[in-house]
Amino acid sequence: MLSKRTEVFDVDKNYWEVFPEMRLHPLFSKYYKEDKAKTKNKSSKIMWALHLVCHPKSMMYHDPNKLDNVRGLLPKTWDWELKSTSVDLEEYKNAMLTEAQRALVDWDDMIRKRSAYLKQQDYNLDTGNDLDKLHKNTYSIYKDYQKVCEELQTEENSNSQNLSLSESGEI
Repeated sequence: MLSKRTEVFDVDKNYWEVFPEMRLHPLFSKYYKEDKAKTKNKSSKIMWALHLVCHPKSMMYHDPNKLDNVRGLLPKTWDWELKSTSVDLEEYKNAMLTEAQRALVDWDDMIRKRSAYLKQQDYNLDTGNDLDKLHKNTYSIYKDYQKVCEELQTEENSNSQNLSLSESGEI
């Protein structure tokens, strides 16, 4: 149920109306409270930016330039490199994603880092053996990743079967 409910990505809607319970979250309530406008539009856009880059069902999620691509939603002073921003990203994932979704995000991050590392390595007589082993292990890692994806699909299927009539759109 949670995974389906968080699969909303319409940035034209007010984030706080779509996810009103996030106004109570100790970390994210600060954006809501600091936004003095009646519409809370500025803080809504910040939260949508976090949602777009953190949620694995977002079209932006796999985009390597996602942090730059959501800049239009953020204040000009926003800095993705700040430690507080990385804390926000992690906490957002914890608040909005299921266990299986968080595991998938962790695997995605690890595979991306591994791939970037391997691309930067110089293949020569000294490094060849080690790089060959790393590339062989990539298959094993990918198989584990597929298992996480299957668990997520199973979780989503069981959640969709347990939806209430209003959540399924039948009412």
